[in-house]
Formats: sequence, structure tokens, C-alpha cells
Amino acid sequence: VFNFKGKSLHSTGPKFRTPVTLACGLPVIGVNHGGVAELVGHSGGQLVDEAIPFTWIDHQNIHKMPQAPIERYVQAIQHVSQKLKVFSAKARGTAEQRFDIESVCNAYVQAAQAIL
Repeated sequence: VFNFKGKSLHSTGPKFRTPVTLACGLPVIGVNHGGVAELVGHSGGQLVDEAIPFTWIDHQNIHKMPQAPIERYVQAIQHVSQKLKVFSAKARGTAEQRFDIESVCNAYVQAAQAIL
């Protein structure tokens, strides 16, 4: 995952780096399924549609692996850059709404109570 400024965020896992990026007001551009899509939502950045088959993929042969739609990512970057102030405010708002300490703590409490 890269934030909008093009900085790679490899030091932490996706569950930590995406909320931090959003909290900094940096829109996230990523794939429209999986963890990134769940964390970013519809207002924290721009999600790109990738048609990845849910079948076995030969990861040893690069020619058989699905290719990312680079042109869609370029379009997403251009779209976000044209409205950066709007996307930046939405990214920050997404972080405040979804990852504030009270909401996160309540979710942990509910998960713990469900186990007990």
C-alpha cells in the first residue's frame, strides 16, 4: 500500500498503516476488495477495481499471474490529485469516524464479551 504522497508504508501491517495514513489526511489509493477496501471505505480515498480470480495462481510463473490494471491506478491518482483538499478532508474524517479510541475500545470489549 502506498499513501497518496507515494511513500511506501512497509514498517507496519495494513491494519495499522492505512488508518494512520487516513488520520494524517492522506487519501489512500488501493484495491477495492480485502482489508484495504474495508479500512478505506468509499470516502477515504480511491479504490480501484481489480478482477482477481479466486482460484489457485501459479506464483512461480510471473506470466501466469494476474496483472494489476496500472491505467486504472493512474486514473485514480489523477482524480484524487485534482480534488486533493476534498479527498484529504474525507480521509481525515474517515479516520476520525472509524478509528477513534472510543469506537475501537468498544469493539474490543464487544469481541471479548462475545467470547466469554
